[in-house]
Amino acid sequence: IALYALLALALATMGLYGVLSYWVAQRRREIGIRLAVGADRRAILRAVVQGGLPAIGAGIGLGLLGALAAARGARAALYGVNPLHPVTFAAAALVLAACALLACVRPAWNASRLEPASVLKD
Repeated sequence: IALYALLALALATMGLYGVLSYWVAQRRREIGIRLAVGADRRAILRAVVQGGLPAIGAGIGLGLLGALAAARGARAALYGVNPLHPVTFAAAALVLAACALLACVRPAWNASRLEPASVLKD
């Protein structure tokens, strides 16, 4: 089960990375213009990471709701184990949030390192 959980975590992280990379590619010209008119590279980095936060929040929220529903359904199959352990739910949410933020960092870093001249030339 742990192997499947790690695989699901890796797939979710890669999916979020792909979505944010696509988002950066689509907004490349806008980011180049912002950099050309004097935007700070940290502001670009922050904007891209903040662009991923709604997806992270929605994913964790829906995942917690789904996990609560699944835990209530699995209660009969578990003996001596509380399926609604709050520390476990919090730890899982924190691990997912950390992986999602790490998935946001690379596209944000790439966006902040764009050269305005090369982007605007295209």
